[in-house]
Amino acid sequence: TPLYSSAASDVYKRQAVTFVPMQVLFYIVGYLSVALVCVLITFYGERKLAAFIQDRLGPMVAGKYGWLQAIADVLKLFQKEEVLHTGIIKPWFQMAPVIVFVAVFAGLAMLPIAPGIIPIESSVGIYFLLAIVSLDVLGIVLAGWGSNSKFSVFGALRGASQPVSYTHLRAHETVLD
Repeated sequence: TPLYSSAASDVYKRQAVTFVPMQVLFYIVGYLSVALVCVLITFYGERKLAAFIQDRLGPMVAGKYGWLQAIADVLKLFQKEEVLHTGIIKPWFQMAPVIVFVAVFAGLAMLPIAPGIIPIESSVGIYFLLAIVSLDVLGIVLAGWGSNSKFSVFGALRGASQPVSYTHLRAHETVLD
């Protein structure tokens, strides 16, 4: 006879299945929380450094020592009105930030969240990372082209040439190592 009944083994299996997603969720929330705190500290430090270089006081009004300046900037950003001129190619113009956002965050899927938890585990990991992250150039060019202005296209091509040159250099360095 078995040491435990089938009903007990079913309960154990259900507990194991619910435990793993909770552990993954805990790691993801912890990872994003640490990332958010790092972004806020970097944002605050950049503002203070820029103020020092320009001989200003920097952020000090919003919260104690200006720590709430990032939240004030986000609230200000949400209140802004979207102004588009009539000559744009609207689907392309609106798709450009989505392409850049997806390309950058798809690259983050290659980074391990916790020991043994990698969202995308691949044998060609670094090559996939280089390929996905270099897709943000498409969004930059699409934004310039979608604005239907030759000066915006020139600016977009200039802006796209920088990531292309750096990605090209990183790819050659990765392949040769």
